[in-house]
Amino acid sequence: MSPLTSLKTWGTRYTGRFVLGALMLAVTNALGYVIPKLLKHAIDSLSTAVDTSLLGTIALAVFLIACVQAGVRIASRLLIFNAARDVERDLRQALFAHILRWSPERLRSHALGDLQSRMLNDLTNVRLIFGVGLLNIVNTALVYAIAMPLMFSESTTLALFALIPYPIMIVMMLLIAKRIFSQSKIASERNSELSNLINEDLGARLFITATGLQRSQQARFAERNDRYLETNVRLVMTRALMFPVVGMLGSLGVAITLYVGGKGVIAGELTLGSLVAFTAYLGLLTFPTLMFGFMLAVLQRGRASWKRIADLFAEPTWQAGERTLELRAPPTLALAHATIARGEETLISGLSLTIAPGERVGIVGEVGSGKSTLLAILARLLDAPAPATYAIDGADVRTLTLDNVRSFIGYVPQQPFLFSTTVRENVCLGRPDSDDLTVERALDMAAVRADVARLPQGLATEIGERGVTLSGGQKQRLAIARALVIDPKVLLLDDCFSAVDAETERQIIEALLAEDRRRTLVIATHRLAVLDHVDRILVLDKGRIVEEGPPEKLQQPGTRYYELHRKQRLAERVHAKASA
Repeated sequence: MSPLTSLKTWGTRYTGRFVLGALMLAVTNALGYVIPKLLKHAIDSLSTAVDTSLLGTIALAVFLIACVQAGVRIASRLLIFNAARDVERDLRQALFAHILRWSPERLRSHALGDLQSRMLNDLTNVRLIFGVGLLNIVNTALVYAIAMPLMFSESTTLALFALIPYPIMIVMMLLIAKRIFSQSKIASERNSELSNLINEDLGARLFITATGLQRSQQARFAERNDRYLETNVRLVMTRALMFPVVGMLGSLGVAITLYVGGKGVIAGELTLGSLVAFTAYLGLLTFPTLMFGFMLAVLQRGRASWKRIADLFAEPTWQAGERTLELRAPPTLALAHATIARGEETLISGLSLTIAPGERVGIVGEVGSGKSTLLAILARLLDAPAPATYAIDGADVRTLTLDNVRSFIGYVPQQPFLFSTTVRENVCLGRPDSDDLTVERALDMAAVRADVARLPQGLATEIGERGVTLSGGQKQRLAIARALVIDPKVLLLDDCFSAVDAETERQIIEALLAEDRRRTLVIATHRLAVLDHVDRILVLDKGRIVEEGPPEKLQQPGTRYYELHRKQRLAERVHAKASA
């Protein structure tokens, strides 16, 4: 079993605190059983000459013991509960780091709401195993270990009669706990479904409003919300059975004690003080037994949640090596025999490509031709399976660390993602220590510096969730600036100008091409006119390179690129006339 998927591994880190907390629980319980002994002596002393000084001493002792017991009890809970929260923190941190090491394809296969539910709700349930669960396991074991010998020491016959309900109680608790386990698993799944729906609908709230889908989405949400409620109501009803069952059977034990013990006192076989002490011992058993039932519910729910967490830990991380590559100049990119399929659809088919150091390459093709998939491979966001190979300056990318690859490749996707922080922090994510000159130069090259200057606090402006306060074009240009700040040796632009006007796109590309060949530039775009000055253009169709060459060669009549160019110019003229 992997250390990540073994729950015991996570608790072992805090063994010292758990053991110390358990020892304090032992002291708490020992002190708790001293009080009935003192009560026995006090009551039995009343049957002889009354010694008020003895009664006063016993009363003071009971009070002092209760005070010490309260302090030790608080300390035991602080030790165990705080250690349990540390386990929860460690698990959440490790799970988050593990998920970040997944391949993008694996990450896309999991719904965001489901991952959130597991990292929040399920981890809370796991924490309860180490906190409430562990405390009650130890406490129940200690109570039974101390109380039962004391009860038998007072009266073996009475103990045997009084404990008759307890095996029945434990069996019923186990049956109820089994049912709680299955219902807890379903409840966690319903929680994930609801979280997914909330994420989807809130993320698409503008679209829902614009298209008048509020009622249908509200009905859909109500249906999922009702399912979540029904599942949890059933779970609560099952858990609610525990307390009445334990209370009823516990009361039966007390009734048996009063009847059998009372007859023993009348017959002179048992002193009144012994009966009081015995009843106190039995009463001390009731609450731990009740909590034992609650603990079983916690353990079963925690087990169900841990399985969901362990399933995530069991999923393999992305294959990465341990080598690092030092680059002082743009590298050679060599891709060979790459094929990528998704289901029955082939995205890239046997594609081979070599890009020279500092080369400027344009990639064009119809929608679905494989442009984004090719750039994702070059950015190592996708791995083409064997026999495909991808090498950077002769080094297989699978032998390099992901951090190393990311350090010299800048990638800007079609849909940029901005975080809910300032403009500056968004731009400097890849290199937080960037100075003002570096940031301003990146903003200039991305043609967004003037836009930033018009914001209320400039670079210090908070841009809201996913950059909600910015236009689509501003988001794309800030994403380009963010890629430029790290000064990559290879810059990959995946059709990231869709929300930018043609003139601004041309301005940005010309600024990038005007640099000396200190970086390799690969641009996928639908606007063919901006590629007039690249070194080479690749035309993709159904995942294959069907044409390649310099712009002037491909612009000759008869080529596929020429036809694409002609159709685009015609579409632009039609659009211009319609706008006029």
